[in-house]
Amino acid sequence: MRFKLFKRNKKSHAKQDDLPGSSSSSVREGPSRRGAKVADTTNVFLDFMANIAEASDILSPLKAACRATKTVLDTVQGIKSNQEAWLDLIQRIKDYLSALEQQITLFERNPPEDIDGPFDKAFSQPLIRYVQLLEDLHDKIVDSREKQSGKVVGGLAAIGTIKIDAGDIQKYSQELEDRHRQFMDALNVYTALGVRDIKRKVDTILTEADSAAILQLPMVVSVASSVHNTCLKGTREAVLETISQWADDDSSRKPIFWLCDIAGSGKSTVAMSAVEAWRKQGILGGRFFFSMTSNEGSNTDKFCSTIAREL
Repeated sequence: MRFKLFKRNKKSHAKQDDLPGSSSSSVREGPSRRGAKVADTTNVFLDFMANIAEASDILSPLKAACRATKTVLDTVQGIKSNQEAWLDLIQRIKDYLSALEQQITLFERNPPEDIDGPFDKAFSQPLIRYVQLLEDLHDKIVDSREKQSGKVVGGLAAIGTIKIDAGDIQKYSQELEDRHRQFMDALNVYTALGVRDIKRKVDTILTEADSAAILQLPMVVSVASSVHNTCLKGTREAVLETISQWADDDSSRKPIFWLCDIAGSGKSTVAMSAVEAWRKQGILGGRFFFSMTSNEGSNTDKFCSTIAREL
């Protein structure tokens, strides 16, 4: 289904979409009407350049390029001479028009304002070169028409009577294929960058949501410093060095250092010394000291949530 911008044109072109030799309304139109159509076509290309110059997103230039493509297609389909030579070019332009309309539909479903990437030369130049070739082709047709106008009494020659060399037609067809490929490659890169930006936004939102959820978790306010002291200088150096080496060893396959001994042997004092050393180094993640003197600190109910909040 074609893009809604062109719905009003479907009826007028219903019988000329397949072959270049089908009847064209330009054959039956008077000179003044033909001249007006040439002016309208010129406006289409000027409109495209204006959209490129003023574009803050990708959608409006794509729509303008779509209008330019359809204008050239309508013009080419009215030519009767060298029909076989035109056939490949006409089908190529139809395919490119369809691809443009599909891209427009996709961007309308997923508005380009969700993409932060600037509409810069990396994308605009391939698009401009593509439309400029369409304009060159249209100018070639108009020039041929004007050259033959002297043979027509009362004004411009009809589009259907124009003759253009088959070699020139093939050249336009090949070059149009190259420029369209470059344009679509640039569009794919632009879209990929947009998807990356959207993913970053989503990741940021999820991270902020996770942070907000974590901040709502219950925690036990640590009173370890008022209950436990650090080791006296020169004491427990061996075990503290062992703990330090374990903490510094990123390749260690032991994520937990298990310090065990009988009650009153100073395990909490050693742990407090390690915590203070890590705090001074700026590498302390979180801490939780169990205490029989604290109601919340004497059980594991808030152990995980406290560590999560601390981290």
